[in-house]
Amino acid sequence: MSEAIYTHRPRVVRALQWTGDNFSEVSAFVGDVRCAAQHPEVGSVYVFTVEGIRRVLRGDWLYFDERHELFTLSDVRFAETYRKGGVWPVYEVMHHPV
Repeated sequence: MSEAIYTHRPRVVRALQWTGDNFSEVSAFVGDVRCAAQHPEVGSVYVFTVEGIRRVLRGDWLYFDERHELFTLSDVRFAETYRKGGVWPVYEVMHHPV
C-alpha cells in the first residue's frame, strides 16, 4: 500500500455558549424539552443530550451536529475543533525526512 494524504471533512454545526446568564437563550436553542434545570449558584445548566443528561458549566458549548443531535463540549475543546463561520485554514503539507 502506498502513502497518501487524508483529510477530515469539516463539520458544520449550530452552537451556543453557556455564559451562566443566558438560560432563556439556551432553553430556546435546545428546546424546552431538552433543557432540564439551572443551578445558579454553581453556574451550571443540565440538558438532555444523545449521551444522556449532561451538566454544562460556564463557558461550555452546546451544539447540534448534522444529524440534529445535541452535544456539549468544553470551551477549550470547542475552540480546537471548530472555527466560526465554517471557514477552515488550508495548511501546506510538510514533508518529513526519511
